[in-house]
Amino acid sequence: MIWGTGVFLAGWLAIALPLIIIGDRALRLPTFALALAGGFLGGLLMLSPNLFVRVTHPTAHWTPFSLGDLAWPGIAFPVGFAGVALYRMFLSRKHHLAQPSIGS
Repeated sequence: MIWGTGVFLAGWLAIALPLIIIGDRALRLPTFALALAGGFLGGLLMLSPNLFVRVTHPTAHWTPFSLGDLAWPGIAFPVGFAGVALYRMFLSRKHHLAQPSIGS
C-alpha cells in the first residue's frame, strides 16, 4: 500500500502532470513519439527504486542484477504507452469536436 501510493503519485507527477501542462501542444507531437515517451517514463519510474538501491549501495552482494528485475518495468511500459496514447486520442477528439464547422 505504501509503495503503491508513492509510485502512483510519482507516476502522476512524472507523466500525467506534464501532459496536462503542455495541453493542446501535445496535438503537435506525433502520437507514437508521445506514447513512446510515456511508456519509457513509466518503465523508468518502476525501475527507479531498483536503480536507487544499486547507486546508493554499489557493493551490496544481495542486489545481483537479473532479467527478473525488468518484470515491473516491462509491465509499466505498455501501460504508460497505452495511457498516453489514449490521452492523446481523447484530447484530439475533444479538440476536433470543439472546432466550429466551416459550413455552419
